[in-house]
Amino acid sequence: MKTFLRLLCLTLCSALFAAALLALRPPQLPTLVSAAAMDGGLENALEQALIKQVNPAELTEQSINATLAAQPATVGLPSVACTLQEGVCSLYLTWQVMGQPLVARVDLAVRREGGVFVVEVLRGAYGQLQVPRGMLMPLRPVLQTLQQQHAAELTALFAIPRFRFAAGKLVLAPKF
Repeated sequence: MKTFLRLLCLTLCSALFAAALLALRPPQLPTLVSAAAMDGGLENALEQALIKQVNPAELTEQSINATLAAQPATVGLPSVACTLQEGVCSLYLTWQVMGQPLVARVDLAVRREGGVFVVEVLRGAYGQLQVPRGMLMPLRPVLQTLQQQHAAELTALFAIPRFRFAAGKLVLAPKF
C-alpha cells in the first residue's frame, strides 16, 4: 500500500511539474506589424462602415493589432494582440515578469441572439498549456479592464448589425 501511495504521489508531482513547464513556455505569438494605427483609428473605421453601408468591409488582423499596440500602456495590464480564424478571435495577453514573457490566450466567439451580441469564451491557454474555459477565471478582471479600455471600439463594433471572424480579418456586413 505504501508503494502505491508513493507511486501515486510521484505521478501527481510529475504531472504538476510538466503542467508548470508548459504554462511557462511561451507560445508562438502573432507577428505584430510596426505600422502606425489606421487613419482615425479602429473606431472611425467601424463607424464609417456603418454609415456608408456599402458592400461588406474588412478589417485586417494587422490593423486591429496596430490599434491595440497604439493604446498607452497601463501598469499591471498586459500587452494585447489578436489572431482571427474562422469564427474565433484569439486574444494573446502578455506580461513581462523578470524579463520573461508570460502569455495567456483566450479564444472568443461572438454570436447574435435576438438584438444582443453574446461574447463566449471557448477555451484558452497559459503558455502552451491548453485549458478549458473554466480555468480562465483568473483572467476575468483583466478582460473586464480591457473591455473598459476599448469601450468605444466595442460599442462601434456592436452597432454593426452583422460581422464575422474570418482567417486574418474581421468582415463587417453593415446591411441588415
